[in-house]
Amino acid sequence: MISLNAIKYTLQHLLNVALPTADNSSIEVLLADGYVYFSLFEIEISIPLFNATQFKLFLKGEAQISLINNFQNRYKIPVFFINNTELPFSIKGSNIIFSYDIITPSFALMSRLEEYSNPDNRDKHGRFLFSSSLSERYSIIDIPLVDEYAMFIRKALTEICKDKISIIPRKPNIIQTHDIDILQRFRTNVQALKSIFGRDLLINHSISDTKTSLSQYKSWKNSCYKDPYIKQIFDFQDIAKKQNRKVIFFFKAQTTGENDATYNIFDELTKNVICRILEAGGEVALHGSYESAISRNLLLTEKHRLADVAKISITTSRQHYLRSQISKQINSVEIWESAGIENDYTLGFPEHCGFKCGTCHPYPLYNLLEDRSSNIVEHPLIMMDGTIFDYMKLSVDKAKILIERLLQRVFAVEGDFVLLWHNHTTSRNYTRYYENLFVKFFI
Repeated sequence: MISLNAIKYTLQHLLNVALPTADNSSIEVLLADGYVYFSLFEIEISIPLFNATQFKLFLKGEAQISLINNFQNRYKIPVFFINNTELPFSIKGSNIIFSYDIITPSFALMSRLEEYSNPDNRDKHGRFLFSSSLSERYSIIDIPLVDEYAMFIRKALTEICKDKISIIPRKPNIIQTHDIDILQRFRTNVQALKSIFGRDLLINHSISDTKTSLSQYKSWKNSCYKDPYIKQIFDFQDIAKKQNRKVIFFFKAQTTGENDATYNIFDELTKNVICRILEAGGEVALHGSYESAISRNLLLTEKHRLADVAKISITTSRQHYLRSQISKQINSVEIWESAGIENDYTLGFPEHCGFKCGTCHPYPLYNLLEDRSSNIVEHPLIMMDGTIFDYMKLSVDKAKILIERLLQRVFAVEGDFVLLWHNHTTSRNYTRYYENLFVKFFI
């Protein structure tokens, strides 16, 4: 079903979430009679594994499920293949016996095994479709299922040996990230006036937007740094600083004329914006271009360009369009690892906010082709602005409900809410979303 390496890898992440301050790297694992056995604090723990038939049914989205209370008894979460009990575990003396396989589903989500097993279920950009995912088929996109399972381990341990362990909860975080797809709104006088009168007035029929844009245009004429999209970058940085929050700006590293280029990484304006971010304590990372998602050499070239401009080592990235592939033909994990990427922020469904990887904790990506953990730490994307208004097409009120639910669940499992909001989606058509969602929940 899944290898011993995969089992150890998954178990280590589950334990890292359950016991965040413990050293979980040297746990010895035994496989016997369809169970995983290991010990912690002189407690013997056993977890059943899917058999071959159950494994196939699970990956097809046809597994039998039962809904049980989560670790806080606040909402229902699924377990697979009913075992005549709603209890996630039982305690017998110094033994904890889990009723369900919590390892295989966790591995499938974290490793993106479902993508590897269904290579044809992709959109025109090569992205695995949410509609074909286990998250959709089992209705778990808004559940951090891996982390919920991990918390059952914590709950079981604290019930059986309260005096032997002291668990210090991990501090949950909001991580503010911004993809700089478009650096500036105004580039030339002609282009600026077309944008104002062509888009705001003639197409959108908005007198108020036209007046605001004209005011912004006049400010830009006095200083290019007062361009509304550039100004928003600095506003985002100020917000993060006031909230004592990590902020990352992902820049493309392309030059004029290249496919997918919307600004030149070597322009003085681009260099100065990056310099200001770094001087103010922000982080700059690579926003890999469209084609770099399937080209190690192109990704490496762009990484070196950004490093040259920023005068720092670049080891963090997110792919444009959230493009990634896990298949025999194209393996993003191998591409990123060979290009020297150490932290990635790509993995999230563009079509739906939530927990694509089943976890909201950082974790090492798995190289399925080589059956090993990689050197890349994934920071799963929980919410993107465009997902709400372009893909899900939610009203502001429905988006509020979704964000509040996701925030509550991330914080309950002590994870990271990785947020992506673009610098060009805060005004004009996007004003009501920005003011009622970003401002409400993140300022």
